[in-house]
Amino acid sequence: MRLVLRVPLLLALAAAGASAEPDGAVAEPGRWTGPNGPPSNSRRSRALPVTSDVVTAWTVPLPDHVVVPPVTWDGTAYLLCTASGGYQLVAVDLAKGRITARKLLPGIPQAPIHVWGGIVYVFTRPGQVSGFRPIGTSFVEKWKLSTEGAGGYSTMTVFEGEVYVAGPRGLIRASPGLKDPVWRSPGRYHGPPAIHGQSVLAVRMDRHGIPTLGSHQRSTGGIAGKAELGMPAQAPEQMAAVDITAGAEDILVRTPWPMLMESGTASDAFVRFHAQGDLMTALAAQGFMNFRVKAAVYKGGLIACESATEWHWWRGPKGQVIADKRTAPDLFQEMVPPTVAGNVVYFGTWAADVETGEILWRLPVRSVRFGIVPLDRLFLAVDGQSNLHAFKPRVGR
Repeated sequence: MRLVLRVPLLLALAAAGASAEPDGAVAEPGRWTGPNGPPSNSRRSRALPVTSDVVTAWTVPLPDHVVVPPVTWDGTAYLLCTASGGYQLVAVDLAKGRITARKLLPGIPQAPIHVWGGIVYVFTRPGQVSGFRPIGTSFVEKWKLSTEGAGGYSTMTVFEGEVYVAGPRGLIRASPGLKDPVWRSPGRYHGPPAIHGQSVLAVRMDRHGIPTLGSHQRSTGGIAGKAELGMPAQAPEQMAAVDITAGAEDILVRTPWPMLMESGTASDAFVRFHAQGDLMTALAAQGFMNFRVKAAVYKGGLIACESATEWHWWRGPKGQVIADKRTAPDLFQEMVPPTVAGNVVYFGTWAADVETGEILWRLPVRSVRFGIVPLDRLFLAVDGQSNLHAFKPRVGR
């Protein structure tokens, strides 16, 4: 099945001077700054992978139900848990495996959380982001940032200490300490945005109700290029979030709303682009009934769930299956986003060699949530009972 597209094949969408590793494309070891790793949402890390059987390094029982993926910054993991009377922000020392700070937050924070420079970014109410720093056994709110220019109930991405927010009233770049946004692009945006080199990628609904992928200059907010993604089968919900996964040469956009297909059926869908210099080429536009899981980037290719039975690894216009229900039935019991470190992809409760598809290890827990957070020769996972585990190789790597 193919989408009915109104998209030119060549799009001036990528930032000038794009390199093999655009800004924000890969997470540094120990710095998983957002729910999908780096600000590009690639779920890729430079951390040294774990390639052999694993054992538990430590386990931390968390105060209550974990509501968003954990993030890390230089030796500390940050999590948001439910608590009596609200939500609790928690810091965990990764070397010692113990909780070092916690703070009860008022209201219902808008998930997920982000971290940069040891500051945790949290939507403490619609239209406001607060920055918390762990001090002693608690957190101190260092600043509040209004994001009303993007509208309430927005989504954000943080890069180099600045906040990029997409919402029903616009896309903004905001900086802590400044009352007004650095810039604002008006429109109805579906986030979260993705940082790709010198561009901010975000999806906006045009006046005809067509979702459009736009590349905004990080410095000014000006639009460098845009392309229609296809025709929705129905009006998207205002708060529906869009998945944008950006790597060095590939960008995947997944819409959470039904799209019109050539066959007349409706399904979730994705459009894939290949970047070369300043040009973007639409490589694939396909619909899948169960494309439920965030994709990841690997060496210019993409790893994504095609359906309820297979994971695909795309390199070039076509892809190969690297896992299916026959080879790894437990993967499809509870699907989580993949995480890529080196030549290894972590699929939640197990890992595979990306080149061969060989299963490298399985976890001694039955299920994990949110996906794996990589560290050098160590990784974190939250299980179904809201315990935070650190796993390490049994021997060597």
